[in-house]
Amino acid sequence: RRLIPALLRSQDPKRRAQARREIERALSVEPEDVELLRAAIQIDREQGKTNAVDELLARLAELSSPQDRPAVILERVRALLHAGRRDLAWEILRPLAADYESLARETACEVLTLASQLAPVGERPRIFDQL
Repeated sequence: RRLIPALLRSQDPKRRAQARREIERALSVEPEDVELLRAAIQIDREQGKTNAVDELLARLAELSSPQDRPAVILERVRALLHAGRRDLAWEILRPLAADYESLARETACEVLTLASQLAPVGERPRIFDQL
């Protein structure tokens, strides 16, 4: 675990791969370590491992506090959109969009903006009314 910060600072692909292996070992001992999850997400994102990024963001969302969870969900939705997985992005965003009134204003605006792009056509008028 002590090697991870130094390995993460390196841009060398071999050292980054070694960092990811060390992170995986550390997560096997400390599966709820948010810092380790974030580091794994960063490396997997760099390597284009979209499924792994999605799985890690789902874990991170589960571990996040209620006030931090919407931001992690939005990060996951954006990652899914980047990967071309619109249907899953909408499925994950939908509960957050339904509860937009409980969110901070800036977060609610982002949620509703994404929802207006992802929702099935028949649901969009209701979302536009909320914008």
